[in-house]
Amino acid sequence: MDAGDWGKQLRLVLPAELIKLRVARGLSKNELAARTGLARSFITTLEQGGAAPSVETLGRIAFVLGISPGELLKRAEKEMESIPRFRKQL
Repeated sequence: MDAGDWGKQLRLVLPAELIKLRVARGLSKNELAARTGLARSFITTLEQGGAAPSVETLGRIAFVLGISPGELLKRAEKEMESIPRFRKQL
């Protein structure tokens, strides 16, 4: 797996994680949009995998969901088929 493959795989699993967390928090797309200041149509696009969120957008969404952006990404990583192991080169 190379960096491109890893990024594509993360982009496939992140939308499902966003949906799971939003639903678990009892938020509708409209509520998430209102609380993040993002358009509802953009929330829909993110959840369908049609757009990759920026760091700022991840931060807004994570804040409203009550987790850190890093935790959001970690949760998505857990859903990935394989995560590359990075080795420190000497």
